[in-house]
Amino acid sequence: MGICSALRNQIAVVRRVTVPGACILVGLLCRPRAALGTEPLVRFVNCPSVNPGVTTGLLAIEIKTLRSAIEPSMHWSVRCEGSKAIVQLRVTSPVLPQLPTTDVERRDSTDVLASADVDLSSTDEAAWPRLIAISASELIEQRQRGNATDSPRSLSPTPRSQVRVQLVNWAVKTNPAKLQSLFSVGATLARAGNPATTLVGANLGFDLHERSMLLAADVRGQWGKTSLRDANVSWQLISVALGAGAAVNCGPFTLEGLVGMRLGEVTLTGKATTPDASGRRLVGITGGPLIGLRVRTFVGQHVFVAVGFEEGYSLWPVRGTDDNVAPLASVDGAWSNGMFSVGWGL
Repeated sequence: MGICSALRNQIAVVRRVTVPGACILVGLLCRPRAALGTEPLVRFVNCPSVNPGVTTGLLAIEIKTLRSAIEPSMHWSVRCEGSKAIVQLRVTSPVLPQLPTTDVERRDSTDVLASADVDLSSTDEAAWPRLIAISASELIEQRQRGNATDSPRSLSPTPRSQVRVQLVNWAVKTNPAKLQSLFSVGATLARAGNPATTLVGANLGFDLHERSMLLAADVRGQWGKTSLRDANVSWQLISVALGAGAAVNCGPFTLEGLVGMRLGEVTLTGKATTPDASGRRLVGITGGPLIGLRVRTFVGQHVFVAVGFEEGYSLWPVRGTDDNVAPLASVDGAWSNGMFSVGWGL
């Protein structure tokens, strides 16, 4: 009986110890983990060109792609400094007191887990949210690998992050950009004909830009007068041109070169200066190949100004003569054309 009583006492002790221990073990195993779909918290500082909503959404997608979990205490900060963004992964410790707004920067400086510098200078602004989101998502893996140090700002993105950012840079540079339409109106000053005559007029232009390629078209109306010994010849030249070329971005200016053709109708009206002569009107078709050079700069988001120079050669001459014998004025040979215009880009 003594042995049985001892056994019963031991079983009771085991029961008292095992049941609470099992509950504790089940509680530990069933402790909830951070969900993959948790919305990341991102704070932006001095980033007017970065869309916060787009960047946060892209970060959530990148984190889901990496199959990483967002802990409730984790958040990111993005600080823009010129063409560079400093992305930091932070954690808010529950034991730290809630400090006032004026102490936010002081508190953030103590809870940085990982950091990366993102170079934005080599890509368009449209790709900045994607680059920032990629770098921000990589900081989770960087933290898990224990790469965070006491000097987080000295850290650079992980090799995987660098490869992904480079791929995005390459995609931005190789994907075709959206067509840009440019409408312009301006004034022209030309020198053409034999004898050389100065023509002034107006110009309406339309350009299509796709990255560095362009198509250009314009309509011009120009007028002038040639003074001769026996007559004065008035000019009227209405022409259209179509050309193609390339554009080079030179900082605030865009340099454009093009080649094309110009075709027009010229009207020469003679007015005799002697009483024994009379003047007549001559209409003809003229035109030929051209080369052009233009410089364009935007003075706002859509408004631009441009100056240009054009050189061409008349393949179809138009000649006015004196009684079909002596030439008076002719439209042939080379012409030169200068232009100043203002316009609107879409």
